[in-house]
Amino acid sequence: MVDVIEILESPSPPASPAAKRTRVPTAAAEAGGAGPVAAPRTYLAGLQAIAACIDDASSTRSAFPRALDVVRARVDEGSVLTAATGEVDFFTSFGNFDKKWGCGYRNVQMLLSALLHAEPALVLFGGAARVDDGGTVCVPSIKTLQQWLEFAWGGGFDVAGAAQVGAVVGTDEWVGATEAVALLRHQGLKARVVDFEWKGGPRRQRQMGDALVEFAKRHFGEVPVSPETRQTALPLLLQWEGHSVSVVGVARSRGGDESLLVLDPALAGAYLTSRMKRPSTSFTAAAYQFAYLDVAGGVLVGDAEREEGKVVSSELVLVWRD
Repeated sequence: MVDVIEILESPSPPASPAAKRTRVPTAAAEAGGAGPVAAPRTYLAGLQAIAACIDDASSTRSAFPRALDVVRARVDEGSVLTAATGEVDFFTSFGNFDKKWGCGYRNVQMLLSALLHAEPALVLFGGAARVDDGGTVCVPSIKTLQQWLEFAWGGGFDVAGAAQVGAVVGTDEWVGATEAVALLRHQGLKARVVDFEWKGGPRRQRQMGDALVEFAKRHFGEVPVSPETRQTALPLLLQWEGHSVSVVGVARSRGGDESLLVLDPALAGAYLTSRMKRPSTSFTAAAYQFAYLDVAGGVLVGDAEREEGKVVSSELVLVWRD
């Protein structure tokens, strides 16, 4: 049996696209402040892949949070050094309409789900990203994210990127870390991007992977620590040429080799769990980007910082071979 779920179609952009901390009932959003909202449409989960972590014959949103609990359980055993806090829902392109191009959007959906689990009062994307009255985390569909990305570009966010990519609504144009940051900053969120570039000669050994792992360890924080003192740490979006994944932790083997723990939106089921660990030696591309939400001091920004964030610049890390 195929699950049937409801997803809000994209609303028109509100007058102020920044997030609000007060829950906005759907009826109120439809009536006024957030602009007109189309009636919810029903989609087949098998086609749209919302809540599509295929663990067996079913398609549910709850399958992956249990997997993340397994990851955390191994922290005390020493195999997992650190991991994202809270929960995250997994979204996949595997076997779905976006299987060759939707990884960037799926990673944004995962990041938004983690944010809403941590900050359930947030309402984003005109109400398409929210926690409903029943406690269910709702995230925008790919079509909705495409529309809001064009709203962001039209509002002056990442003008250079907009000129390079062009229109995305209704297309199979893939997006990466820079577009994700523009999309999130448009919502008033503190989103950042970091570039890693190889400058160590023609042979890329393990230095690039080591640099990515070190950044992830700093992002997620040292463990074990008590839940009362540990800071919120959301997943990282990791992009390289042709693909992107969500990084949710760092593991270390008995021999001391370290790996990134990733959720790959191109995979599902046993393929997903068997490829969660990506050794540092496997990252041999010449360039990578991390996009992430900076929650230190609050994930929302003021009007001045939001305006400054229209130009998407990055921190640059140059990686060399000793």
